[in-house]
Amino acid sequence: MSMLEDNYTEEIMNGNLGIYKGAIYENIIADIFTKSGKRLYYFEHNSTLEIDFIISVNKKVTGIEVKSADNTKSKSLNSVINNWGVECGIKLSSKNIGKKDKITSYPIYMAIFL
Repeated sequence: MSMLEDNYTEEIMNGNLGIYKGAIYENIIADIFTKSGKRLYYFEHNSTLEIDFIISVNKKVTGIEVKSADNTKSKSLNSVINNWGVECGIKLSSKNIGKKDKITSYPIYMAIFL
């Protein structure tokens, strides 16, 4: 949040999440995870591959992507599973529960149960 523009607080308070929606969702999830005792890690490779959180879920290294938009595709999550030793992935978004290969999707409000 500290990297956002100077007037972001006023915009958010006025209900205009706009370009800040993703950053807000990621901060909410970070808050939920830290309050539940999870150690948070971030993964980035060559400024082209980025994962919001790397955490342990059921003793497995798990990549977490937080999606605030309707487009919930995650090339980065697939890449870290296939190439970087991450065992599974979780996408948190406004969409319903689902599973495809090693990636499980949950609505954002279910982050508290991870």
